[in-house]
Amino acid sequence: MTTLSIVVPAYNEGKNIYRLLASVAAQRLGPHALKEIVVVASGCTDNTVQEVRRAQAANPKIGLVVQPEKLGKASAVNLGLSRCAGDIVCLAGADLLLEPGAIAGMLDCLANPAVGLVGAHPVPVNPRRTLSGYFAWFLWEMHHRVSLLQPKAGELICFRNQVKQLPPDTAVDEAWLESFFQARGLKVAYAPQAIVRNKGPDTLSEILAQRVRIHLGHYWLARRGYQPSTTRFAPLFQAVHGLLAERPLEAPLLLGCAFLEGLTRLLARIRLCLGHKNPFNWQALQSTKELP
Repeated sequence: MTTLSIVVPAYNEGKNIYRLLASVAAQRLGPHALKEIVVVASGCTDNTVQEVRRAQAANPKIGLVVQPEKLGKASAVNLGLSRCAGDIVCLAGADLLLEPGAIAGMLDCLANPAVGLVGAHPVPVNPRRTLSGYFAWFLWEMHHRVSLLQPKAGELICFRNQVKQLPPDTAVDEAWLESFFQARGLKVAYAPQAIVRNKGPDTLSEILAQRVRIHLGHYWLARRGYQPSTTRFAPLFQAVHGLLAERPLEAPLLLGCAFLEGLTRLLARIRLCLGHKNPFNWQALQSTKELP
């Protein structure tokens, strides 16, 4: 029987973490057994710790690690990994909500011994009638379409418990884990049926901050020899072409989103050339923490 450990790094996630843990506890894992849920509260100044303890009262498998200072997501993940005893590790952001069957759908992919890591299918809750909501939908629809061609991990992932720690200065933990397993001859898989809900930024300034930070992290990783599929021209072109063919009336919006995404990549490239460091300890975006 395969055992599962779940790691949840959290920084000031008091608004959502109880709901996230409830959605995790409600997962039906079939033949797999949940060993533990490790929440790492990293430098929290809100009620995150209290909300986790409230969840612990209903679920004794939830463990809490309090990191006094916020040192970046990778540092928090490493604390969680050091406490994982399961055969498989699931890494979940605290600003998510899991749909029923999400984790089971990912574990099914790991039944293949050639697979080292599997990613879920993030779907934003933002209303598409707003420009920021449409951009969030565009990004994750592109992520989905690219992942069907060349799997890309994001938001919620499951992987074999072979990772001792992540580089503490990575800002793109999922992409780094992809590179880790592929370097060892294992495949990255995508589980489109494993739905996880997230929320994109509401303002242009937050969109720019988030996308530039992520692209800087991808460029940092590319310098170390790994290029995520969402940064490769061929799958991106196929995904955009497919969207335009299916939604010709939305072409101005789709092309506008593509332009904005291209602009953030250019800004990240400029910052990299100017010597900006990899932003592994970034400021949280408040609007992404407010799931309805």
